[in-house]
Amino acid sequence: MLKTNSPPIPGFTCPHIDEIQKKLEDIRYQNEDLRDSGKFWRGAAMSLLEECCELNKYIKELEEE
Repeated sequence: MLKTNSPPIPGFTCPHIDEIQKKLEDIRYQNEDLRDSGKFWRGAAMSLLEECCELNKYIKELEEE
């Protein structure tokens, strides 16, 4: 009687957990790549900003001559 009224036992769930863990690892690697990309582009932007400031100083000096 207990067995006939009891809910079914779910199947093996570890493959589902493994699949989720793999997806989370994929997201972790993508996030790391995104951070690295952000650092690269920030550095590039800072270099361009410094170059622009130097050029503006040079232009100002030329205009004051």
